[in-house]
Amino acid sequence: MRKKVLWVVIILLGIIRVPASAQVTMGTDFWVSFGDNSRFSAGVVNLQIKVAAYEATEVRFTFTENGSTSTASIAAGEAYLFDIPSGLADAVYYDWSTGTAISSKSLRIQSDKPVHVYALNQRLNSSDATNLFPVNTLGTDYHHISYIPMVGSDGYTIVATENGTAIYDNGDTISLSKGQVYSHYGPFAVALGEDFTGRQITSNKPVAYFVTNTASFIPLPTIMYGENLFQQLMPVNAWGKEIVVPVTRREVERVRIVASQDSTTITQTGGIVQAGGSGTLPTLYKGQFVELEIKLATGGCYISADKPVGVCSYLVGMQHPSVPTPKTGDPSIAMVPSVEQFVDATTIAPFVPNDRTTIDEHYALLVTSTAGLNETTMSIGRARPISLKDSTWISSSNPEYSFCNIELSDATQSYTFANPGRLAILGYGVGPYESYYYLAASAVRNSYTDIKVPASLAGSVSVTNGTLYLKGFSGNVSLDIYNLAGRKLAGYEAVSGSVPVSLDKGIYIVKVKDKGKSFSYKITKN
Repeated sequence: MRKKVLWVVIILLGIIRVPASAQVTMGTDFWVSFGDNSRFSAGVVNLQIKVAAYEATEVRFTFTENGSTSTASIAAGEAYLFDIPSGLADAVYYDWSTGTAISSKSLRIQSDKPVHVYALNQRLNSSDATNLFPVNTLGTDYHHISYIPMVGSDGYTIVATENGTAIYDNGDTISLSKGQVYSHYGPFAVALGEDFTGRQITSNKPVAYFVTNTASFIPLPTIMYGENLFQQLMPVNAWGKEIVVPVTRREVERVRIVASQDSTTITQTGGIVQAGGSGTLPTLYKGQFVELEIKLATGGCYISADKPVGVCSYLVGMQHPSVPTPKTGDPSIAMVPSVEQFVDATTIAPFVPNDRTTIDEHYALLVTSTAGLNETTMSIGRARPISLKDSTWISSSNPEYSFCNIELSDATQSYTFANPGRLAILGYGVGPYESYYYLAASAVRNSYTDIKVPASLAGSVSVTNGTLYLKGFSGNVSLDIYNLAGRKLAGYEAVSGSVPVSLDKGIYIVKVKDKGKSFSYKITKN
């Protein structure tokens, strides 16, 4: 059954001040595939797509596996709820028992005008939600960020957006056509299964990458109960160096930090480092991660790195001793955007599943600069904005930033939050034994465009006609060439002096690795 609801509008009506050069999570072309939810079959899992429209638009849903289509007309300022019928759920839902395999279980969402799209994978006592990234923001380089599976398997689900896509996964090459899905799951485990966090998966063309962990208890080994983890990850080129991690009203979360490059120096304040990470602070190497516990009482945590890192925050099991009474909620995952990815305005509303749920509390979690928090406003529905300066703002562990939990008490209304100094918003909902957690909206700025090589570095890179020239390096180096969307175009090993390249006119990022050190350069091909 499909119906219209006032659910989400991820743009402040009439204004948006994200720079024109920045890509955002609003677009016209999206792909999604649902991973296994706690070993439930597709027929009993509630799968939903919600499309939030800024302008009136037509939206088309196409199931790759069987060619089934559905269309909807969405008015300006409304959101469309597409409850995937049980008869079609199997066409987009992957059963972990199949193991690692290729399928066509994907759904494409296209619209005439830019929209925001969200997905929910929910079953009683096991749910999670994610925002979807449009095709123009996708990348070719990902690092997995998940958690240790319990009574299930960790996994990732990758959707090809173009024909001729090659996935490079741990030494294997997987060939996909547009709409095909590569699902990778570890062996089924009753306790402490394989955790793929930190694994790098790359491709030759942009892909949509989803964490699809069947069930995790967070933290292990003693905190029950478990839920599926479902989150589309940003590509590595959109990771950042400054991250403020807020805390929900549940007062305690876990956080994982993953390095994308060798010799990444990381400092953090507010978090308590936990056992079980694959690296140690302050220096992580590519693919290594550390886990923190953060609390409301100490202002969450503030993370600063000299190279881009990926950060996810996790709701913990409701039996965690620091979760206040009455105890609600269970594990869920949300990617936390860096400060570089903050936006000016966004509107959310409760992500309310159907009657097979215990979720009955819904919140927005706002983060902004302390100096500008008085400029933060909220509009309920289409009412006039009201100031949030007198709300309960919590000083972050870095006092330059503050965060605030706002209850979304009216499930029939949308809530618009704005701040001209930019802010980040996460959405979450909790109930007994169940929760969801997601990134509400984000810019997807390319971190590579901001990389500056120190003047003290002797090496230099330039391009003339069809040749790339390198000067001042120690000898043979390896290098990769990316476009400004973060797509890897070419890679070379054992380069000394120069190498022939085939590049169109434009701006590119060249990453050079010399004696274990990585450097990035911006070049222009005329």
